[in-house]
Amino acid sequence: MVGKKEEWVEKHRPQKFEEVAGNDKAIDQLQEWGEKWKNEIPKYRAVSLVGPPGIGKTTSAYILAKEHKWNIIEMNASDKRTKDIINKIAGSASKSGTISQGSKGRRLVIIDEADNLHGSSDRGGKKAITKVIKESSQPIVLIANDEYGMSKGMRSNSKKIEFKRPNQKEVIRLLNKIAKKEKIKAYKNALREIARNANGDVRGAINDLQSIAEEIRAEGKEKIRKSDISLGSRDQEENIWKILNYIFRKNDFETLKQVKRDLDSDITPEDLLHWVDDNVPKKYSGNELEKVYEPLSKAAMYLGQVSLSGNYSLWSYASELMVYGVAVNKPYKSAPRYTGPKIFGKLSKARSKLKKENPISTKLSERYFISNKSSSELIPYLKLIFENDPERASAIASEIDLKKDEVQYLGGNEEIYESAKEKRKPKKEKNGEDANEKDEKMDKGSGSEKEKEDNSESQSSLGDF
Repeated sequence: MVGKKEEWVEKHRPQKFEEVAGNDKAIDQLQEWGEKWKNEIPKYRAVSLVGPPGIGKTTSAYILAKEHKWNIIEMNASDKRTKDIINKIAGSASKSGTISQGSKGRRLVIIDEADNLHGSSDRGGKKAITKVIKESSQPIVLIANDEYGMSKGMRSNSKKIEFKRPNQKEVIRLLNKIAKKEKIKAYKNALREIARNANGDVRGAINDLQSIAEEIRAEGKEKIRKSDISLGSRDQEENIWKILNYIFRKNDFETLKQVKRDLDSDITPEDLLHWVDDNVPKKYSGNELEKVYEPLSKAAMYLGQVSLSGNYSLWSYASELMVYGVAVNKPYKSAPRYTGPKIFGKLSKARSKLKKENPISTKLSERYFISNKSSSELIPYLKLIFENDPERASAIASEIDLKKDEVQYLGGNEEIYESAKEKRKPKKEKNGEDANEKDEKMDKGSGSEKEKEDNSESQSSLGDF
């Protein structure tokens, strides 16, 4: 069976401060604050690590705990963070232990996405966190993308440490280091393009490098070129985030009019509907959610009419409903942490799957004289064979001339590929005649003998499903 792939972001996560890309000043401030906990409770019992996603805030908090041998108690957005739960987990953890116990009695409380507390699942959470900070005898780290998404109480009771996007050179240096560890060759301009496209998002850059590396390996290429990199997708996503920020946080009519104008050049109404639909439940609940979904459902109806009639003037009405309908119902000072629509991920995976399966389906169609639809339906069964029956898998791979990456996609290993390659070699007869020479003699020989040979060759290793 093929194991679950390891994410490079986790595999190459920095273990020391000097391994974090950029942000030397922020790291110095964090270390200085950590040192103060050795002998006393400092003025600020909490720090807030503020800055864009993917630049090392959470990683730095973990390294701090590791260097001081502190245990970690973490709460993130996937946890319910109501007043009672925060008091039970963070509150309890922040009060136990004493200075006299030293590192053994110390634990670091990490509250990730502290700017993302909203809705019924986090009711009373902001006030509870402020209270925990004030009463804490343990260090607390708040992590946020948006400083002003945190409550005033959290901001005033924590020391702000600002993390910034590392420059392109720092990201390239990191990518080069990871590429060497993964034995991936890449041209300098290719790594530069990945770094440029990531715009300081280290996590995004590493994910892009892994994705591209896996793609070129599957295609049998030896080195990442600039042409292998998809341009502009991250820039477009940045623009979408800005648009969503205005939709969720503003109710000024002139600003929203400009947002609507920007939509025409940055994103189609269909795509915006997916983005808004996936992110609205993070900010609204109950009656508010119902009010927001009313204009969204009307927008969806307009978009449906566009598909049926081809009348693209209706796009404008759909955009207005999405922009104004969401914004006017309840203006918030903070916005949710946006995530891309799940459907985009599913479509991307589907495209990637088709790209890998289509060549295999074509080979099956040509070899066994079946339709493309029928051959594509055989893929799941082939995977079972390649994962569980190496001998039969090798025979099939030989018959339809599968490449190494195609064997691997079906769940096979290098042994199956090499065995299939060996089967494809012309077989030498004892008297030195190869298969082609034998065929020529058989053509001149008896029909019955040749008929037997043809029948033998026509038997498929695929068998019956």
